[in-house]
Amino acid sequence: MKFNKIGVLFILSLMLMSSFVAAQNIDFRRGSESVINFFIEAYEPFLQVLFGGDDYTGFLLFEKFLIYMLLLAIVYIALSNVELFSDNRAILIIVSLIVPLLSVRYMNLQWINTVLLQYLILGTALTAILPFIIYLYFLHGMSESSTVRKIGWIFFIAIYLGLWATAANTGYASVYLWTMLAALIFLLMDGTIHRYLAKQKYGSGNRWKYIMDLREEKVSVQKAVTGGFPERKAKRLLKKIDKKIAFWMKQH
Repeated sequence: MKFNKIGVLFILSLMLMSSFVAAQNIDFRRGSESVINFFIEAYEPFLQVLFGGDDYTGFLLFEKFLIYMLLLAIVYIALSNVELFSDNRAILIIVSLIVPLLSVRYMNLQWINTVLLQYLILGTALTAILPFIIYLYFLHGMSESSTVRKIGWIFFIAIYLGLWATAANTGYASVYLWTMLAALIFLLMDGTIHRYLAKQKYGSGNRWKYIMDLREEKVSVQKAVTGGFPERKAKRLLKKIDKKIAFWMKQH
């Protein structure tokens, strides 16, 4: 209750502040740009001395700084495992600061672009494959029916086929094409992939528990028949359950 009151007061204070700012006609965008320009002008000479270059924006000094931080972390971890440096923290810090600084300072624009291109490829690959992985686990976790999963894959392929056919950029088109081909492979190998994912999910430790759950489910269906559950539907369910039990009994 106390938290809710604090939240309401916080929202009201923000609304009052916004009204005050609007009344005073304060241009926050222009003010923030002035602050950023001030820091750039103040720290530009310092960055140029450390990382090289004549222009803050032209020579990608910010990117150099990020690469420096990555190298700093890697060098520090590596030297921490060396007894000579791990026993003397001051030397460890000095060497960890200097080594990546020497590496980045003399890195020219071409090499920076080469490094950034690899991160671009990594980011593109991860963002492209993530929806596919989410959809894969959604289909195989949602339904035990192979027909339902195949319809889902056909729908997925149709969407990517449309994206590939209408893509203006060749890079985008290539991503859509390869994703569509991967979906086609998963469509054709649906049963094999589903069994593999099931093995990964239940493993050897949970396999017997899953078999026991299936047998309990089978008993529940059999009891439901005596209570008026449709016999034809019950036979289909029992057949599926027997197939699953037989499959898991064969696994080692």
